[in-house]
Amino acid sequence: FQPAEENTRCYGVYGCFPLTYPWVDEKRPLAYHPRSPAQVDVRFPVFNKPVREHPRFIDINDPDDVKNLGIRANEAIYFVTHGYIESGDRPWIKGFVDTFLEHDPKSTVVIIDWR
Repeated sequence: FQPAEENTRCYGVYGCFPLTYPWVDEKRPLAYHPRSPAQVDVRFPVFNKPVREHPRFIDINDPDDVKNLGIRANEAIYFVTHGYIESGDRPWIKGFVDTFLEHDPKSTVVIIDWR
């Protein structure tokens, strides 16, 4: 078994991920580091009333860009993600977006679309 620092992978702003307890123990003998952000290729489409059909996307490399997405800081922000074998363009996700915006028109909906 290697020391924790040799079993750690770091991904910038996402932090470091060691392969130590509780991720590795006798009940979980196989453990793997998470895939890199480039491999996961997460996208964050942002929907609100003005951009309901053609979302804008959060640029995680440019935090200041959030100011240009039409997000109202004093209103609700809903986050929706999907399961392991799906993607963010599923009809049920579009249904969530439509329902949130119909019931809360000043809100913003962010999809966490990881692949």
